[in-house]
Amino acid sequence: MPEFESSDSGSGVVYINSIIDPRQFEQKPKDPSTPSVDGDLASMGKEKLSTLIGRQRGGYGAALGQVALPVGGTVQGLTCV
Repeated sequence: MPEFESSDSGSGVVYINSIIDPRQFEQKPKDPSTPSVDGDLASMGKEKLSTLIGRQRGGYGAALGQVALPVGGTVQGLTCV
């Protein structure tokens, strides 16, 4: 993540209490920016969906494959250092 510098910045600590994942996956979305899955969406539970980032798209918007976090990782569990 890029550093941000400003002469108007204050000092202090920022604390993120919780991360909520509001994404709504669709089986075959019309808009390529809508999260989708490769396979049957109805058979995937919230636990599985929380490990998915999204799908790779080709130059014309065709889905190429899923992008997922390593085993044990979830979107809610991501942190920035």
